[in-house]
Amino acid sequence: MALGVLAPRGWNCFGLYGSNGSSLYVTPEPHDGSDLLKSGAPGLSGAAIQLSVSDGGTSGRFEVAAIAARIFPTQATYVRQVIANQLDVDKTFDAAREFPKGPYPSDRMVRLRPLLVEFETPARKDGLGTHSRLLKSGQPIVGFAKMEKDGDNSLTMLTMRLPPSLRDLAPTILKAAERQ
Repeated sequence: MALGVLAPRGWNCFGLYGSNGSSLYVTPEPHDGSDLLKSGAPGLSGAAIQLSVSDGGTSGRFEVAAIAARIFPTQATYVRQVIANQLDVDKTFDAAREFPKGPYPSDRMVRLRPLLVEFETPARKDGLGTHSRLLKSGQPIVGFAKMEKDGDNSLTMLTMRLPPSLRDLAPTILKAAERQ
């Protein structure tokens, strides 16, 4: 799947893909996959946009189930199926730890449709925004999570941390990505 996202002029992009899905990263400074994939790579602490699609029918099912357990209660059957399949393989699998139910306490969420949620993760807090390659920092992370009931239960998630001078672009970037 080809990914694209609006971003501030002059920013740099790179992508990663695998059997679980694809991610596109857009940042003010150049990066490449080694910045996120090498051992001990922490993630992105500055301004960044990450657009990811996780395939719920492949190894991406763990990412999809983890988000669905938190914010899409209508997908409880799917989450239970992922847990049951994993328990068949690994009897020590801790579903409560891997797939906690309910939203992150500090996130602000707006449900636009049953399978579309916009969110804001406050500065220095864990939340949907940090359930990505974006790390906690002194700036909030905004984004959306959208699940598709298309047979593979794919999840599209955008997380974005813009510098204060560019934050007015966030609603435009969100709406454009949601329409994709």
